[in-house]
Amino acid sequence: MRMDGLANDVRYAGRALAATPGFTLVAVVTLALGIGATTAIFSVVDGVLLRPMSFANPERLVALWETGLQTGRRSRVPPGVYLDYRAETGVLQSAGVFGATVYTLTGDGEAEQVYGVQADTGYFHTLGIAPLLGRTFTENENAVGGPRVVVLSHGLWQRRFGGREDVVGRVVTLDGESWQVVGVMPPGLYPSWPATVGAIGFSPAQHQFWVLFRIDPGFRSNRTAHVFGVVARLASGVSLGQAQAAFDAVAARFADERPDVHGGEGILVSPLADEATGAVRPALVVLLAAVGLLLVAGCANVATLSLARAQARARDLAVRSALGASRARLVAELLVESLALATVGGLVGVLVARLGLDALVTMVPSDVPRLDAVGIDGRVLLFAVAVSALTALLFGTLPALRAARPDLQEALRQEGRGGTDTRARQRTRRLLVMVEVALASVLVVGSGLLGRSFARLVAVDLGFRPDRVLVASISRPRDATREARAAFHRSLVERLAAVPGVESSALAYDHPLEATWSDSFSIPGREDDEDMGAWMRTVSAGYFRTLGIDLVAGRGFDPSEDDPRPGVVLVNETFARRFFPGKDPLGRRLIIPAPTRPDPPRDYEIVGIVRDVRFLGPAAPAEPAFYLHLAQFPHGDVTLLVRTAGDPSAMVVAARAAVSAIDPLQPISQVTTLDALASRAVAQSRFAMTLVGLFGGLAFLVAAVGIYGLLAYTVSQRTREIGVRVALGAQPGDLARLVLGQALAVTVTGVVAGLAAAAALSRLVSSLLYGVSPLDPLTFAGAGVALFAVALIASGVPVRRAARIDPMVALRDA
Repeated sequence: MRMDGLANDVRYAGRALAATPGFTLVAVVTLALGIGATTAIFSVVDGVLLRPMSFANPERLVALWETGLQTGRRSRVPPGVYLDYRAETGVLQSAGVFGATVYTLTGDGEAEQVYGVQADTGYFHTLGIAPLLGRTFTENENAVGGPRVVVLSHGLWQRRFGGREDVVGRVVTLDGESWQVVGVMPPGLYPSWPATVGAIGFSPAQHQFWVLFRIDPGFRSNRTAHVFGVVARLASGVSLGQAQAAFDAVAARFADERPDVHGGEGILVSPLADEATGAVRPALVVLLAAVGLLLVAGCANVATLSLARAQARARDLAVRSALGASRARLVAELLVESLALATVGGLVGVLVARLGLDALVTMVPSDVPRLDAVGIDGRVLLFAVAVSALTALLFGTLPALRAARPDLQEALRQEGRGGTDTRARQRTRRLLVMVEVALASVLVVGSGLLGRSFARLVAVDLGFRPDRVLVASISRPRDATREARAAFHRSLVERLAAVPGVESSALAYDHPLEATWSDSFSIPGREDDEDMGAWMRTVSAGYFRTLGIDLVAGRGFDPSEDDPRPGVVLVNETFARRFFPGKDPLGRRLIIPAPTRPDPPRDYEIVGIVRDVRFLGPAAPAEPAFYLHLAQFPHGDVTLLVRTAGDPSAMVVAARAAVSAIDPLQPISQVTTLDALASRAVAQSRFAMTLVGLFGGLAFLVAAVGIYGLLAYTVSQRTREIGVRVALGAQPGDLARLVLGQALAVTVTGVVAGLAAAAALSRLVSSLLYGVSPLDPLTFAGAGVALFAVALIASGVPVRRAARIDPMVALRDA
């Protein structure tokens, strides 16, 4: 097509669309909503999932986990295991270890707790990323007792040190000790917290600085302390499958040689990109599929409108054909109209996406990495252009092909009969509306499944009361003595008890929706092959009262039990059932080697049983756990929990004042409420449910508009026929059945097809469901009933219009 011909077609398309403003407005709004929603969701998918990580050759980066061959549960890697496997396999180019840490930063402003990473010299080398300023760690700094050096994150450098380049070489104070800044890293995604639950944290709040993870020579041979997160780079030419096979072979050999240590254990090789985004990938894929279905439904709606519009233009097209216009020429003109509509719809859609993107990002769970990379950039705009072009083809091709086969005599004959449509166009229009109803059925089923799942999830009994509880983190200096830490804990609880509005307070290593420490134990007098391990939770005496955790049997901790011996321990119900089936565990003893300080006991008496708490989240089953008395094992890092009589956020100032009164340089951080943490635990489920529900609602609207448009057009085309029926004695009920019959026929076919498609696609959402089957009959039945209700509502106006037709007027105008 020549450029002047294209320009003429564009001008003709503009005049044609301007001549039908109602059709143009409805089509543009429908396409803008579909394209805008698709573009916004794609921008999140692109920023979080599709963009490569900012490391050198990121596809070769992996994380290593030790796994139970029977359970599949991940755990961090012990030092001896890491060193042996790394030396034996020969499939790694390099590797590094890392772990989480926290320090109190003082000087140049208020004291604050900063969360960072302990890493060895292989960490940055393996990631393959250069510092923005200065350098990273060197081998001669790696020895135990070496110089205290720290690398700052870009965020901490900007926020605390004003982005000054002379920060390199400066001395900063961490936990009261002097550390020299040797480098600043660029902004990006860094593995920082290898959690005990088998996941790696990448949040910028967790990597504000890096210090060396110095490993004592005696600790290097330890094969039972699960402390290391491991990042590795595969050797050139080694695939993920080859690396996994090599580790499997070495793990099997080690299990044969040392069954007491390595029996039933293996090493999992996992792509680092999956570690960063694997948890949210299913939800984003489902959302992208859902918004794609919504876009197709919108295209079908616009195609239905285009067919009706083409029928109204049949005479004009027939005349042009009779005057010599080829079918290809007519098709090209009509497709240019479709492209013009899609272009305007795409432009408005990009504006919709831009305006709605900030709201969308706030709905994404806060622990999803790389949200700062989400935005409307060149890649997203290119996607929007491609979607707009595809949309033009989807809704424009079929109407163009139908309309470009005009017959002048037939067109004039139809016009004389009052515009009766051809059977082919009627079938096509009904088919398109069926497609809209089917797609709406799929989305409504999806939103129903996710909605029921979310309702089940929030109804889970967590085992504690999250209301009116303030939560904050406190980290004492590492060189503080056991006595100093215990005294600080006692004094803080006593001061808070005197604050008006405080009902109770407690300290714990983890809050009740967090689990960061699991370890093994043994039961004296019991000899079996079972690997006994459970989650270890260290809490103060007021913990169970503050959180409303019921005591099932025995007693709780006594505040006066601050002597390290004899050791006392409480266990939860799952622990009692699993390790003492059919027996009373009270009075039995546990040998717990986990507290490695010289002062805590190793021999603990079970003095009480408490209710199960879902500390791994509401979707996870209750796990066995034992509780140690914080007074007998006083950590430096603790979580403060304060139950208040009113709004817990109003108690933040009082909590800070209580801490400052004991130690003016002791900050508190990560201040939140237990309600907020409980809400965060279901954030991903709420995110998926909300957006799929929104798309389902829009699909409902599209289907209703499609059914209404089909019936309204049918009534207008059959005005003469309806007038004859009325003249021959047809009653309003007969006319209602005539119109409703067509609506119900289209709806039944579309719903049946949609429910079948939803059943076939249900596996896509299965990983997002809790307590609901992907083929839940109640949800499927509810979706069908809802769409039939929509069909009846959409039929209301056309039915009334048909019932009010005056036969004399209809026959006179025919």
